[in-house]
Amino acid sequence: LAETLGAYTPEDFHAVQNNNNSFSNYKTWGLDWRWKGNLGFAELQIISAYRKLDSEYLFNTDGTPALVTDSGFSNRENQTSHEIRLLSNTSGDYDWLVGFYSLHETPQLAVGLIRYPFNTSAVILAQACTDAQSMYGEFNWHFAPLWSTKLGLRSTHESREDVNYIFASGDLLGLHSPTLNQERPHSSEHDDSFSHLSPQLVLSKSQQTTEQSTTSYLSITEGFKSGGSNSLSAADNFDPEVVLSYEIGHKHVEGGSSWSLSSFYYNYDDLQVLAFENGVTAINNTAAAKI
Repeated sequence: LAETLGAYTPEDFHAVQNNNNSFSNYKTWGLDWRWKGNLGFAELQIISAYRKLDSEYLFNTDGTPALVTDSGFSNRENQTSHEIRLLSNTSGDYDWLVGFYSLHETPQLAVGLIRYPFNTSAVILAQACTDAQSMYGEFNWHFAPLWSTKLGLRSTHESREDVNYIFASGDLLGLHSPTLNQERPHSSEHDDSFSHLSPQLVLSKSQQTTEQSTTSYLSITEGFKSGGSNSLSAADNFDPEVVLSYEIGHKHVEGGSSWSLSSFYYNYDDLQVLAFENGVTAINNTAAAKI
């Protein structure tokens, strides 16, 4: 299609072709408030934060000087988070911490694909709301002069609401089309929630002198990434990703030099991968993966 509209392949492989004023604007700012106090048996820490993100870009999708396709994208996002932690003040053979974390996020996304040969723009508008909460704890026990173990546990719950609108604007204005403000039925709507319990076990041996320090460790950790919806496409939802990792390693520090050696094994279940399909990118799950 691009060739029939006058595009050509440049002789220089490194040559760049463009027919619009591509740009990328990214603005973000945030505030945070922190407080800590001594309760005697533990230190209490409180952190609250707000973050705002505005981003927008335009680029020549087909990468030719012909008028084929331009792509515009915008993201307006607000995030609010709160975290409370208790850290033990004990000085014996053990220490611990417990905490709670919450996140509220409301992104507003838009994609406008200007299709010059068809005299229209394919537009996707999406609104989402994510609420996530997590409780976590960690217990460290120094059970021998050189040996210690760490037990960790994290409980996560996340809910997400998502709605999008997919339509043709009937003009070549992309995200600046006046049709974006018209009322229309939504194309898809999703309401999902995910919960998971993630444990961790670490066994380590540390030795320190005035000249050097060494640490050998073995860790077993389960990680969790929640599922969700593909806001900017008509693709299906994707499931949570879970990974079970095993790692063994050694660290050595002496003088001004240091070195480390580690070996790991990752076993993924429902690995999330980003793929390009039907003209847009979407996240899908693979069956499994091992690294």
